[in-house]
Amino acid sequence: MEQASRDIPHEAFRAALGDSASEIAKLMPGLRQIFDDIGPPIELPPEQQRRYLFKNFQKFVERASSERPVVWLLDDLHWADESSLHLLQHLVQNLNRLPVLILGTYRDVDLDVGKPFEKVLAQLVRQRLARRLTLRRLPRAAVAELLSALGGGPPPESLVDTFYRETEGNPFFVEEVFEHLSEEGKLFTAEGNWKSELSESEIEVPEGVRLVIGRRLERLGEATPEVLTVAAVMGKKFHLHILESIEGLSSANVLDAIEEAEKAKLVAPGSEAREPTYAFTHALIRQTLLTGLSLPRKQRLHVRIANALEAAGSKQVEDLAHHLLQAGAAADPGKTAHYLHLAAKRALEASAAQEAFAYLDEALSLELDDIELRARILVERGDANRRLGRLEDIVHDWEAALPLLETLGDRQAVAGICYDLAAHLWNTMGLVDQSLRAAQRGLQAVGTDPSAERCRLLAVEGATLSSSSQYQAAESSIAEAEDIARALGDSHLEAQTLIQSAVRYWLYLRLAPGIVAAERAVELMRSAGDLWALTDALAWKQLHLLYSGRRGDGDAEANQDELESLSGRLGHVLPMWVGYTCELQYKIMDRDLAGLESRGREILDWARTVGIPWGIRETLALLALGELWSGRHEVALELAHESVGADEGTELPVSSRPTLMLVQAYGGDRDALRQLDAMELPTPGLENDLGKQTALLFAVPALAVL
Repeated sequence: MEQASRDIPHEAFRAALGDSASEIAKLMPGLRQIFDDIGPPIELPPEQQRRYLFKNFQKFVERASSERPVVWLLDDLHWADESSLHLLQHLVQNLNRLPVLILGTYRDVDLDVGKPFEKVLAQLVRQRLARRLTLRRLPRAAVAELLSALGGGPPPESLVDTFYRETEGNPFFVEEVFEHLSEEGKLFTAEGNWKSELSESEIEVPEGVRLVIGRRLERLGEATPEVLTVAAVMGKKFHLHILESIEGLSSANVLDAIEEAEKAKLVAPGSEAREPTYAFTHALIRQTLLTGLSLPRKQRLHVRIANALEAAGSKQVEDLAHHLLQAGAAADPGKTAHYLHLAAKRALEASAAQEAFAYLDEALSLELDDIELRARILVERGDANRRLGRLEDIVHDWEAALPLLETLGDRQAVAGICYDLAAHLWNTMGLVDQSLRAAQRGLQAVGTDPSAERCRLLAVEGATLSSSSQYQAAESSIAEAEDIARALGDSHLEAQTLIQSAVRYWLYLRLAPGIVAAERAVELMRSAGDLWALTDALAWKQLHLLYSGRRGDGDAEANQDELESLSGRLGHVLPMWVGYTCELQYKIMDRDLAGLESRGREILDWARTVGIPWGIRETLALLALGELWSGRHEVALELAHESVGADEGTELPVSSRPTLMLVQAYGGDRDALRQLDAMELPTPGLENDLGKQTALLFAVPALAVL
């Protein structure tokens, strides 16, 4: 991106960024210095930020390639981090329709089956989305061309033969041996012409190229190897002003050493104009310098580098965290954890959840006396796990953070975690009892005084109580939440409670008031500009419209179109699933069984990928009905059993057993009656939830068939 911003005219580059600029700026913050019209990014829940960032990066690529074909060269992919590789995978899925070619280079000797790129490469090749092109060692003719370019003229054939034989065509060996022998005065005459003869004993190719580099280092001034060693500990690339400020090095010596190293072609300047940077011309040069350091000395150098970065007010918290972590026991663990935490937050802001998790995991491995810092790190790691789809790990981290926050007396933080935990346990995992306990724990923390925190917790408690057939208690919680929202005069808070009211109404098929609540929530969220919550409101409105039989009117169609478009753009999973299940049920209404089967399989794959349990169960049940009505009873029975299996571990009111009972009944299997033992049927005179009413709807025809 930085290279593109330098190579492409600013007007064309800004046009390619389009409305994705605010998201792309997360990857390249310097964009805001180039273009002052870039607004803030859309605020999204943490687990959706990376998906939205990837979608916007794809749009940038599409716009850039619409003007002219694009070729990208990605070098050294064997060192790529997981987040970059996830973005690459996302882009590759859509390359076949774009005039874009991505060329990636990697060293197969640096690949490891446990490293990210090896897994990604194997997957892309298996999917026929990538093709390997093996770059062999240079043939003799290419070695001759390389020597000609390096020496300024064609070399003698005998010398080409010697170079080719001794280097085996390795281009790095060719260049390094050339530099070594040139400095030794063994290649050129005093007039600058190639020498005609060079014996094998004179070329003295060492067993490894490190010895060649070592001999080149020996020719440098006394201070230069020391300075380069410190630079090697800093990394492949280093800032000159930081190197100059490191304790024990003088600015004058550093500058002299770097100039000498540059003349020797050991380091090369970067393209940054404001703050001069340098990079080692090859990774093996840096590795050779590091090889001679003992572990204690290397750790002390890491501490000195971290101190210099901190004193300079460096914004590269990732570098600070890295050096403090590498310093081991030589660094203060609290300080190390602090910068690991900051680096993790930076990674989360850039939707790099895997990197954030790694930072936070390292921080938690340290012995921390700071309870508050440990609590914050646990909260952030839970957030990273949420973005990575590690459902149980989210619960583990947040539940571990709660007692620490309670010890600190941070009621607001406790309330926030309890709300997120309750919503996660109910919405994502279908664990009603645990969700209720989390919500009630948060309510105990905030007390009985009206507040935004209490309002949100009451609302999620009400929705969860609705899932456990506690209608009156649910109504009481949500009514209090609505009263608080109105008393506080917070329309956004009111909309949040109305959404939970719509959930409660839908679970008890009270569709008329549910539509009113959902429509009001849509109106308020649209006015507030909260697109994320707007999709929630649209989703619950659509479910009410579907169950009310309002399929054909303009409002239902417009709502469905907006729901699908907006939730897909934002990557909001729950509303996406609502849109998908409505789509499948509309196909049932239209008796489009072929469309139900083909589209249902696509949606099932999606539900399994994102790990949404009720999406998996519901889609399997609808597919089972479609197969039953198409006359494929065995397939229907298999899908119905699988749907029941997807219910295990969840406590949601709607079960797949009624579907299984109906399929079994149509097959003449009287074991279908046994499903009644595991089904809850409506009780006259009481409020009966959707699960009980659905059970009755399927049980009656099943019993009639039997």
